Amino acid sequence: MTASFRRYAAREAARVQVLSERGGIIAVNKPAALSTEPDRRGDDSVLLQVAEALRLPPSRLHAISRLDVGVSGVLLLAADARARAKLLAARERGQLVRRYCGLAAGILPAFGEWNDALSHDGRKNRTLSLPSPSSRPALTRYAAVAQAAPALPELAPTSLLALSPVSGRTHQLRVHAAAHGAPLLGDRKYGGPMRRASASGAITSFSQIMLHAAWVRWDEEQTSAPLAVEIVETWRALNGEPAALERALAGTLLAIRPEQGP
Repeated sequence: MTASFRRYAAREAARVQVLSERGGIIAVNKPAALSTEPDRRGDDSVLLQVAEALRLPPSRLHAISRLDVGVSGVLLLAADARARAKLLAARERGQLVRRYCGLAAGILPAFGEWNDALSHDGRKNRTLSLPSPSSRPALTRYAAVAQAAPALPELAPTSLLALSPVSGRTHQLRVHAAAHGAPLLGDRKYGGPMRRASASGAITSFSQIMLHAAWVRWDEEQTSAPLAVEIVETWRALNGEPAALERALAGTLLAIRPEQGP
């Protein structure tokens, strides 16, 4: 866990929930506070908790994708080489589809694609959308499902986004959203506001980046995790339409429907 994310430091209550375990493929619901894998500091992580819960050596587990510290939701792990190969093959065939929901400060067209190439600076743990020799192609499909009140009076209205990353670059969804004028709430690194104001003027700080991996589909399997409480409560506090949250989870949204691939 990097110092810039200490505000999301893991707490005792930050426990991984195992959603399913089949054929060596383990789906878990990751709390925002945890990192996906152990770091040099030895902080708690998803892999360490799952290994302990399933009585497996951590070295046997491999994260097929990673969720940043501050981001919550479904994460797939492979417990053996066969399971890993199956998931990687599904991804190669375009049959590994991920759906995220996010809250962003900005207004976007109803549907679209972001294809800005990205480069990652590992020393600063920061990804840039500016062209450079190290840039790699990145594609995100999105739908702007609904709007709610601004998090703070001086900000643009809040948009509820459904997001599907085609590629898997570091911080991809966060950087793409910010580069297109809609930084995610709670994402200080990429320009997102860290607080919201209530109608009475009371200020509440966000406890996570407002981004959640809601479901993952591979081959004929799908695993979902309920939207993070923080995201649901924030959306409602900003007078967002409750039914819009369900629409953001639907697999039939035109711009990111599974048959278009991930």
